[in-house]
Amino acid sequence: MNIQHPAMCACGSTLLIPTHEPAHLGIRNDAPNLVDDEGKAKDTVHGVVLENLGQNRVLARGSTALITKGVLNQTIKDEKNGTEYNISGRVILKTLEIRKGMDFKVANRRFSRELRVWQELCHINIAPLLGTWNDIQKPSLTRIPTLVTIYYESGNIAEFSDRNRRDISVLEHLNSGVQSGLCYLHGKDIVHADLKPDNIQIDESGSPRILDFGFSKIADEPGFTTKNSSKSSFYREPEYGNGKGEIQVALEGKGRGKGSKKGDVWAFAMVALRIYSGSEPYAPQQDITAFRADWLTKGSPPPFGRKSEVPREIWETLLPCWSVEPASRPEITEIILPIFTT
Repeated sequence: MNIQHPAMCACGSTLLIPTHEPAHLGIRNDAPNLVDDEGKAKDTVHGVVLENLGQNRVLARGSTALITKGVLNQTIKDEKNGTEYNISGRVILKTLEIRKGMDFKVANRRFSRELRVWQELCHINIAPLLGTWNDIQKPSLTRIPTLVTIYYESGNIAEFSDRNRRDISVLEHLNSGVQSGLCYLHGKDIVHADLKPDNIQIDESGSPRILDFGFSKIADEPGFTTKNSSKSSFYREPEYGNGKGEIQVALEGKGRGKGSKKGDVWAFAMVALRIYSGSEPYAPQQDITAFRADWLTKGSPPPFGRKSEVPREIWETLLPCWSVEPASRPEITEIILPIFTT
């Protein structure tokens, strides 16, 4: 993804998207209202509405969203100084799918929640939100705006770390970047609630970029909740969605929902373990439903099967992050992973 950035046009430099780019793209802080009071879809959305964009490949289809790959080529005007610049390259499009019987107002709330979280974020380890896009080929009553971000050619963090398994400095850089991004989110009282390798892409500089904020929530905002549960994974904290998890959410702030900062800490440690070991945390276990049921009845043991696959210092640092009691886990800012390179 390339941008002819206004500040650099004099020398003709073509830059990767910098950390402050969301502000230049003009994404405003007012969440969209995609449906009217009668539940009819509106054709416009606040923020940057991308136009010259084509979809060419479906990457994934989840329970609520379709993920496709596309190509963007558009000139955007900087709201601050009036300068125009071009943004072009491959992008990822996340479109909420309207299933049969789904209320448009429900779709509106889901889209608004993710946009509201994402448009506030500006950090080197967070994938930037480029804007939104409407597929004008669809009837207006079934047209749901799409969130657009960069397509990173290097793949996700698991794939990238596997290709660089022998370079410990690369693994350290990856873990440091994920922790930095999560520190940033928690510092803004935002809980990601679905941190896993698939949601961490690697940019052109080899740095991790956290994305997919569909299940995130603003921790200290009353009524700003995430009631929908995404597909369970071995990276998700064992208390997610049960009484213990709800207690931890209440302890952390006024917001409700299922995800917590201490749940993010659990997930971060699992991602770090995946990076250093090269294996899924509880492999070869594949039945996540049965496994989570055992967690509830027998407790949630750390992934001891991976212990021998990581340096002892790494394991000892991550172990407190898997405490059965969420409150006993460290804050993300308190985790100090050992450095083996200088």
